[in-house]
Amino acid sequence: MGKQRKRQKPMLIHTATPERIMQAEGAVETKPTGQKIYSAPLDRLLLEGRITGREHDAGDRYRTDAYLARIDPSAPTVDWNSAGGSFGSRNPSMFTSQRIADARLRWRETERTINGFLKAVLDRALIHEHSLVDVGRLYGENSEHYARAAARAGIRMGLIRLVEFYGK
Repeated sequence: MGKQRKRQKPMLIHTATPERIMQAEGAVETKPTGQKIYSAPLDRLLLEGRITGREHDAGDRYRTDAYLARIDPSAPTVDWNSAGGSFGSRNPSMFTSQRIADARLRWRETERTINGFLKAVLDRALIHEHSLVDVGRLYGENSEHYARAAARAGIRMGLIRLVEFYGK
């Protein structure tokens, strides 16, 4: 018997062509460079010029409040007073506790202010960062084109409500 060749595994990295990568969901052409980037739906909508800066800021604040509202204040934090900054279970400072408490209050208020379906659209798009097609499926749209259009409209309506909410 002759030498046995070791079978090489196919390299999947080389199978994707630049054209196929550019066509992937989430690719957005940037204005100054012409390069494609991948970003969250909120950021993509701003880059495409479909939402205003105020709407983007309100959506970003909503994402931040959602993140802060879910932080456990008793979670271990870095103890900067110990040698090497080891992790320890110390109580959070008043600043972090107050910031988290304020975010939780705003988060609960958005739940009371924005209706259930529109809140589901915002959560899926802004917090969980699903694709526009996935967000549009909430509307029962099967076509990718109509699902994207429905998602853009729904997200925009939600962002307008957030601008009103945070503008108080």
